[in-house]
Amino acid sequence: MSLNRSWDSLVITRLKIRKYGLIIGTSFQNSLAYGANFLFDTFFYAFVLFIFLQLWRAIYGHGGAIAGYSLNQMIWYCVITEMIAFSGSNIFYSLNEEIKNGNIAYALNKPYHYISYQLANGLGLMGIKIIINGLFGVFLGLLYIGPLNGFHVNYLPLIILLVCNGLILNFFAITCLGLTAFWLEENTAFFWIYQKLSFMLGLFLPVEFFPGWLQKLALVLPFPYVFYGPARLAVAFSWEKFWPILWVQLGYSGLFLVLALLIYRKGVKSLHVNGG
Repeated sequence: MSLNRSWDSLVITRLKIRKYGLIIGTSFQNSLAYGANFLFDTFFYAFVLFIFLQLWRAIYGHGGAIAGYSLNQMIWYCVITEMIAFSGSNIFYSLNEEIKNGNIAYALNKPYHYISYQLANGLGLMGIKIIINGLFGVFLGLLYIGPLNGFHVNYLPLIILLVCNGLILNFFAITCLGLTAFWLEENTAFFWIYQKLSFMLGLFLPVEFFPGWLQKLALVLPFPYVFYGPARLAVAFSWEKFWPILWVQLGYSGLFLVLALLIYRKGVKSLHVNGG
């Protein structure tokens, strides 16, 4: 009897994995079919990197290092952080729209969990973005500043892992903010604050550029682990920093996932109580 239950659970789990795998594949194919939509983002990505190139060249002057970063490392840091930024999901706006116009009610009877569906759909979209922006980013980096000094290709899989973890952490954090639309008519301010903190604590500047007290504060918050963590290890890899960054990414991703599930469950109950 116990063996049969275990087998049934295994079959159900495999079917769920296959179901969400199909959603990821469909989202990836749909995004690929409309690849021209990414052209504007790609050109804007190149423009932003060009501005940063000119800015940092002026700041660095004739050479040297700032906060332990050479000009070569700083440009590649910007290449990676901007690549992550341009590869993120727009889940906040889609959640806002579905909840506020009531379309989320149609998703409640579907044969999937709403949060799991959004994650699978987002992974497909982020997958095609990360491929396009990653390849284009490497091309721009080589064109603008040349090869990354001291980079070892053996570390590339670990860097990709941290980039993916950063995108997932960001996805769940933004999902939590988007789900507040169940109760708040205007919640964009929360997203704006989160976005700006992420930009300041990792996207535009490495944490090492800040005063010591602010570095310590930043590293206990989730924001640097979206952009700073992957980029920092890409330009200067060390095992001493890899494991803490990995575990903090996973910890915050798990925390925001649990919060998203709790907020969603409470929001759906509120929706049912109010008549849908």
